[in-house]
Amino acid sequence: MPITVSIDFTTNPPTATFDPEIHVVDDKNCQIFRWVRATGQTFTFVSVQLINNGTVEPLPNPPFSRIFLFDGDATMVIADFNPTDGSETSYPYQITVAYEGTNYSFPPAPTPGGRGGGDPAIHNK
Repeated sequence: MPITVSIDFTTNPPTATFDPEIHVVDDKNCQIFRWVRATGQTFTFVSVQLINNGTVEPLPNPPFSRIFLFDGDATMVIADFNPTDGSETSYPYQITVAYEGTNYSFPPAPTPGGRGGGDPAIHNK
């Protein structure tokens, strides 16, 4: 199931909606995450990064693969090779998109020590 992203660029600052907001992955599975634009959206995907204690950084490899962009950057894909040790880890993330020559990140930059608003996340269990 893809993660559908809708961004309202008419608000200041722009706001994003993720559907679903939280993805749960059972252990011993490989899950493919695919972010797609909602109908009528024209932005392009740039990246997805981890929000870790208020710091934006690359997703850890493992369990995640590198980012793949498809369809003229209208689709962004990663693989999640969830460990088999039964540990639960939540990965709050931030996506960056380009729209009319400007990059925007959602959720916005986190505050020090924070998750950046608590939106969206991949939860390995």
